[in-house]
Amino acid sequence: MPALYCPLIAMLTLQPDTHEPDLTGLHVLVLDDELHIRALVEKVLRRGGCQVHTACNGREGLQSLLENDYDVLVVDIRMDEMDGPTFLREAHKIWPWLGVVVMTGNADADSVQTLLDLGVEHILDKPLDFRALRCCVASEAERKRERVEASRSTSLERVQYQLGILRHATESAISADTLVEALSGLNDSLTRLFPCAAAGILAVNDEEEAMLLKLQEAVSPAFVESLQNNLRTEYEALSGRAVHPDRLRVRIDGAKPDDHGLSQPGSTLTVPVISQGELHGLLLIAAHAQTPYSREEIAFLYHAASHLSTIFAALNRMRRLAIRDGLTGLYNRRRLDEEIEIAWERSRRYGHSMAIAILDLDHFKQINDGHGHHIGDQILREFSALVRETLRTSDVAGRYGGDELVALLPDGGIEAGHAFGERLLAAVRAHPFGPAEAPLQLTASIGVAHVEVHGTLENGQQLLQRADLALYGAKRGGRNRVQVWTPDLAMQTEAASEAPSAPTPTVPAHTDVSAPHILLVEDDPRISQPIAALLKLEAYEVTACGSVDEALSTLSNSARHVDLVLTDLTMPEKSGMDLLEALRDADASTVRVVLTGMATVDNAVQCLRYGAFDLVEKPVTPGQLSMVVKRALEHARLQRENQRYRAHLEEKVEDRSAALFEALRELEGAYTFTLEALVAMLDAKEHATAQHSQRVSRISEWIARKLDLPPEEIADIATGALLHDIGKISVPDRILLKAGPLTSEERAVIRGHPEAGFNILRTSKKLEYPAQLVLSHHERFDGNGYPRGLRGEEICLGARIFNVVDSYDAMRSDRPYRQGMSRDAALGQLSEGRGAQFDPRIVDVFMGHIGEIEEIGGWPNQSEDMEVA
Repeated sequence: MPALYCPLIAMLTLQPDTHEPDLTGLHVLVLDDELHIRALVEKVLRRGGCQVHTACNGREGLQSLLENDYDVLVVDIRMDEMDGPTFLREAHKIWPWLGVVVMTGNADADSVQTLLDLGVEHILDKPLDFRALRCCVASEAERKRERVEASRSTSLERVQYQLGILRHATESAISADTLVEALSGLNDSLTRLFPCAAAGILAVNDEEEAMLLKLQEAVSPAFVESLQNNLRTEYEALSGRAVHPDRLRVRIDGAKPDDHGLSQPGSTLTVPVISQGELHGLLLIAAHAQTPYSREEIAFLYHAASHLSTIFAALNRMRRLAIRDGLTGLYNRRRLDEEIEIAWERSRRYGHSMAIAILDLDHFKQINDGHGHHIGDQILREFSALVRETLRTSDVAGRYGGDELVALLPDGGIEAGHAFGERLLAAVRAHPFGPAEAPLQLTASIGVAHVEVHGTLENGQQLLQRADLALYGAKRGGRNRVQVWTPDLAMQTEAASEAPSAPTPTVPAHTDVSAPHILLVEDDPRISQPIAALLKLEAYEVTACGSVDEALSTLSNSARHVDLVLTDLTMPEKSGMDLLEALRDADASTVRVVLTGMATVDNAVQCLRYGAFDLVEKPVTPGQLSMVVKRALEHARLQRENQRYRAHLEEKVEDRSAALFEALRELEGAYTFTLEALVAMLDAKEHATAQHSQRVSRISEWIARKLDLPPEEIADIATGALLHDIGKISVPDRILLKAGPLTSEERAVIRGHPEAGFNILRTSKKLEYPAQLVLSHHERFDGNGYPRGLRGEEICLGARIFNVVDSYDAMRSDRPYRQGMSRDAALGQLSEGRGAQFDPRIVDVFMGHIGEIEEIGGWPNQSEDMEVA
């Protein structure tokens, strides 16, 4: 502990321990970024009778100070974002008379001196002495009471004047049209409240960052620069976030900066504006004198800032509503125009490059018509999100109208605009729009224009018009492209506008966003012509037929799918009922509506029986016709979506099944790998090889197949054989790896490994059978094995297979203490054990396929001579 504050602790801890201090009714705020410290201090002080609040960071602590009256602060010295000394400087501006106790676990001499300079008298070391803490809190509460009594001389007239200024500031800020105007009014109020050379406000929110300075007298540019740096530095210290220079708007009102003016402020006072724990900005006043304001005036300024924080929050909400488009969240038309003009002025003043791009989804009207406006809105929101993701942080985007969006690149030339357009096109092509069950693949067209350094444009709107012409060129060129404005493009556009209008190119029949196609079947031209005209005014594609045969021929030969058939009921030769019947058998996806002057109950029932969606009685009014058609087309759209969903459902199920199968296969592979790795470690330790268990498992599985066992049992036998020695994990290495003979106690430990392995595996349902094999793999066919002495078929089949395979592998494999046997010698040992150690049936199968087993095992092909030698 530094010597600077040892005496303070000693003074407290060496006092006679007569009684605990009375803390009843004291209000204490505990500030520490460690939860367990806050909880501990709160518990200690509550036991002493305190009412305790806690805060985890400086902003939360300042907010609590503005909302509550405290007697004492208990503050940690080291915290993220805002440290203890910084918090205390701001806290004393709010309540100059507050008592303070500082707790620290790593204070150095400099930080202690800083605390002493702030008037802190009680600094406690961590881990805390709880009685010392309570004594310090009681002492600081008494000091606070003394300071409050000494400060009761503030005049009522001064308080009334200050409250009047605040009321005026509130009214003027709320009535302002823009954030800048509101801040300007607040600046005026500051200069009226406090005599000063300059006042300033920094406001920061999601939409913008603005700094306003009001100069009350002539000051130098260096003076102004120092105020700006002061506001930025203090904001970063209090918030832990930097002010973005490219977003910050600076405005200076009042006197003009003068090289002969005041060069530096004598003192500056900054006060944070905090609401709901968030730092919204700073207030600043700068004066000639070193200490021009009393502690009471500083405290009032802090509370004024707290009052103004509600104005900031309200302004931010109103500002967002005023400048954001409700559907897309982008800037609205009004704010977009403002941003364009601001960027334009900056470009003209400083010679910066600037580009504008107008963005438009291809065939968007047809999306609305064919899929409904709710789907169109969803697609527009998704498109807007892609635009935001593609832009740089310094760029802005807005909704210009309908589905047209505008991207503004304030510091980007033509290359940046073209690169942005290509990135966005790629993102649109790769994005599935609309509902997940029936997504749409869309494209967009983009027009880009930029400012030349020595251009002839007069304002940003003219640049926007050039981008609009470029967009028109992209549409005319086939869509799904970026078009950059050039003088040649402008001349081509003018020529195209003077030329006779060309027929509108038809959209390919397979697209989902084409205009709905309606087939009108009516033998009376006096009825069919006006109906066709009405439908074409609604932007539908209409094909009129005078008979049922003509209609059927059109349906068969049309390159485009017919979405809706409007048919009369009574016609010569074949009636509308015949057409309905033919359509029912041919194409159920086409919606049918009957227009008839004979709307009887029998006709209605018969039409519905043949699949008509609706029956409308003639004469039909334009409004009625429009409503019927829209309803029928919506039904057609839903039918198409249902058909697409059903068509792809089986494919989706297959894909999902394949994915699940692959995931299961990978999971089983990982599971097998884990088991094999564990077994390999055991093998490597005991047998000086990592292949024993894997080899025994493969051969046991092969024998099980030769016995025609079920696949599940074969897999269990392979797993059990692989894990047969898993219980040796419980055997100490001094026994498992002992070179000499084992004692009876050591043999008992070794013989316990089958039960140990069984206990390890039996907890898994998947390993129930392998666990039985592990438990029985040292049983003998004649009943002389262990651990249970089972006989014959009492031993599970897997263990009987394993016993033969494991014994043969042990005989054929080399060991550090002996060489492996030859094949013939090992087979001789198997024959000798047949019926005693081994199941005769398993031995016979094994020996009958010894060639294949030897190939699987890969043991050395030793001869009898080598074995005898």
